[in-house]
Amino acid sequence: MSSASRPGFPALTIGCVTLADALAARWLLRADEEHVFVLGRPIEWVCALRSRFGLPCPTCGLSRSVVMSLHGEFARAWQMAPVGPVAVIGLVAFAIAMLALAWLQWASQSVPQGVDAARWEAGARVWIRKGAAIYAVGALVVWLGGWAVSFQAAMPLGGPVAGQVKPASFNRRLPPEGRALEAARDKAGRGPGNGPPAR
Repeated sequence: MSSASRPGFPALTIGCVTLADALAARWLLRADEEHVFVLGRPIEWVCALRSRFGLPCPTCGLSRSVVMSLHGEFARAWQMAPVGPVAVIGLVAFAIAMLALAWLQWASQSVPQGVDAARWEAGARVWIRKGAAIYAVGALVVWLGGWAVSFQAAMPLGGPVAGQVKPASFNRRLPPEGRALEAARDKAGRGPGNGPPAR
């Protein structure tokens, strides 16, 4: 019998490869509020929507959030993009489920109590499918909900208004090009005769 045809081998391989990929990404990548770093070198990604209009796209901050989550910085990751921690937790849960399924498949064929193990294996398959469906819906809600909140926070209300204060997270989430553009727009909005509002 080849290794690939042994009970539990496919699930074991999937679980181990998933965990290995997560550990490799944790070792290779780091992130702050501005960049993702590969072996210490920043990746210069610029969101066209944010740099042009100052508004986030659905994937803005996702890479940084995932990398932060891989390093256990869940609070920072949640502020960057809530779906990042959800994605990493789901990935780890999936790998653990695959390893558990692999053990049940091996036990159902290899131990005297294999009948009980086979029953547990069938139940595990059902729960994995149900859990995956529930997780997918929850992750989608968190992803779109987080993006909607960020989009609403960055949305200008009627254009530049004298004395209008943007959310503290707005300029921090903009890339350097976007911050420069926003500063130029603010300056233009406060042109001659448009000084600071009276207090």
